[in-house]
Parts: sequence; structure tokens; C-alpha cells
Amino acid sequence: ENRSGYRKIADVPPYKIFKNEDVWPRAFVVRNVYRASNEAAALDFIDRFPRHLRKTVILEGSQPPPLKAKEEKAQMKSDELIITHYQPNEVEIKVNLAAEGYVILTDTAYPGWTAYLDSQKVPTLLADYAFRAARVGPGSHVLRWVYEPLSFKNGVLISLGFVLFFLFGIAGIPMLSRPPIPIL
Repeated sequence: ENRSGYRKIADVPPYKIFKNEDVWPRAFVVRNVYRASNEAAALDFIDRFPRHLRKTVILEGSQPPPLKAKEEKAQMKSDELIITHYQPNEVEIKVNLAAEGYVILTDTAYPGWTAYLDSQKVPTLLADYAFRAARVGPGSHVLRWVYEPLSFKNGVLISLGFVLFFLFGIAGIPMLSRPPIPIL
């Protein structure tokens, strides 16, 4: 009950219900980057510096190009992120940044998510071991993440191929190989 960041909102014996007052927003922007060489290094950083995650993005793999601006309090206050559309397979965020940064969406990163910035495809980055991120320049933008898994596209192509094979292969070929029916 005395834990920092939590406030009791109900007492329903035998349960006590608390609200996390220190919850992070679903989407936020950061400008500091920590490069992790692999998953273990990313998890180690998270374990050692959990409070840094609100201002630093952990990106695995190759070194991203440096940002033009570093995190400053004045810039954080002038950044604006508004989630305008939120569905299981599509998220749209209106972004207005004072300086270039990484927009982090605290939804689970899963293969198949594609990011579009102002209708142009941009890399979807794995942020903080589990979330999605995209690099966004200064100014007003629309950032969309759309779930477009390759497995779905392959399934559609295989299904269409089967339908075409059925229509032309099964239905069409036997009719062509039959002898003509004589007309009396």
C-alpha cells in the first residue's frame, strides 16, 4: 500500500485495487539512442537502467545514423502525439515534433508490422526489446503502422493459385480433350 507511484482506488475484501499513477503513454518520442548488439545486451540495459527507457530507445543491430537533436526539456514539452485511429491491425498517430526523434509505440513488436510516414514506407524498428519505433523528422506528420504479415500475402497467393488451377486445370482441360459431339 505504501509503494510509490500507486494509489488505492478501491478496497473490496479480500482484494485491494490500485491505480498505477506512473504509467507511460502508449506513444511517446525520445531522442537518445542506445545501440544493443543483441537481445541479451538490450535486456541487460533494461535491467540496469529501467528509468532511462522514458528518454532513451534501445535499438538492436546496426548503428542507426545519429539524430540531429538531443533530448531537451523544452523540446519534450513542444512535441505532440495524438493517436487518431487504433485498431488491432492498424494504428495512426498525428505527430508534431520540435526536432527529429524516434516515436515509440508501446504495443508488442511482431513480424509483419509496416510503418508509413506521410504515406511513405519507413523502417519499423524493434525498440526496447519489445516495442515498435519509427524515426520521424521535425514538423507535422501522420505515422501509420499497418499489420501486413508476409504469411497472409503468401496464403492469398496460394489460395488464388489453387482456385485458378481448379477452374482451368480441372474444369477446362477435360472439356478440351473430349472428342466433339456429333450433331445429327
